[in-house]
Amino acid sequence: MSQHDFNIANQTFPSFRADLNDALQASATMSAGSSAPTTPYAYQLWFDTTDGSWKVRNSGNTAWITTIKTDPSTGAFSSTGIDDNATSTAMTLDASNNLLVGTTSTPSTLISATSGGGIALDPNSFSAWNREATASNHSHLVFNQTGVDAQYLQFRKDGTTVGSIGTTGGDFYLTKSGSNQTGIYFNELGMLPMTSGSISDNSRDIGQATYRWQDLYLSGGVYLGGTGAANKLDDYEEGTWTPTCTSGTLSFNGGSYTKIGNTVTLRTNVFSFSDTTSSSPVQISGIPFTGATGVTATGAIIGMDIASTKGYSAYIGSNDTSISFYEPPNASSYETMRHNDLNSSSDLHVTITYQTSS
Repeated sequence: MSQHDFNIANQTFPSFRADLNDALQASATMSAGSSAPTTPYAYQLWFDTTDGSWKVRNSGNTAWITTIKTDPSTGAFSSTGIDDNATSTAMTLDASNNLLVGTTSTPSTLISATSGGGIALDPNSFSAWNREATASNHSHLVFNQTGVDAQYLQFRKDGTTVGSIGTTGGDFYLTKSGSNQTGIYFNELGMLPMTSGSISDNSRDIGQATYRWQDLYLSGGVYLGGTGAANKLDDYEEGTWTPTCTSGTLSFNGGSYTKIGNTVTLRTNVFSFSDTTSSSPVQISGIPFTGATGVTATGAIIGMDIASTKGYSAYIGSNDTSISFYEPPNASSYETMRHNDLNSSSDLHVTITYQTSS
């Protein structure tokens, strides 16, 4: 180590030779020393032996700029950046081959929020804080695990692991750490629940009583209370329908229906029948779904100004496309409501639930 003012004065030969050797030695060792050269020059290099830092004189020859710090015994180095205004450690490469950018903490001691963020790289891990990546038409990051499955990403809060992303059995998973370790497992068939790192059955909910999802859009069905075909709800529908009469005309209010699976509930209020003289059976057509084969249904009505006082029931038979009305049986037969049982003031409120094959 040597320093020199790099000014060879006029002198006798032995002194000239010694002065020249000192200058050459200072140049070879980059003016290494525990203090700055007494006569600095713009862009001059100096190795500060007190802290192992490489410094360069600024262009105005007014200050020294620390570029990198090197530990000659281990080979580790750090850098504040090559700029007249760099003033704190920007990058460190330590003896364990950890590359630290914007921080001096390694992943083993974690980077806290008070450290200002940064990126830490070591031979076995990658961690990033408070940074973003921008790319166009290609992946920002690619993680390729060879051999066995592994945890690709681990998320921590104040040093405690809170979640992870990884692969198992060649499939992909997201999981929350902790006592329950709830997770989601993705395979070629869909999305499955996980508990304690494994696929689980009948163990996890979607939403909570006071934290609900809003709408659910499905093109298939929902299995409720079991996994058999009888537990599958594959249709729910609400709508309106227009009641018509097979003989004459009528008026109506509230033609509506609700269909859950193969079960349909109809509601309507019909009145102002134009035919009050024929013996044709009263039938209300226009129901939105045909009755199922081999299945019949009855429903209640409330009627006003009808000739019979026995009370009628609404009826939809096998494969029916209309509603008929029957009195309680008289002897061995059912009595049908006919148009001549009605008058201009007749009014029927009908509700009936039936099955459909569609």
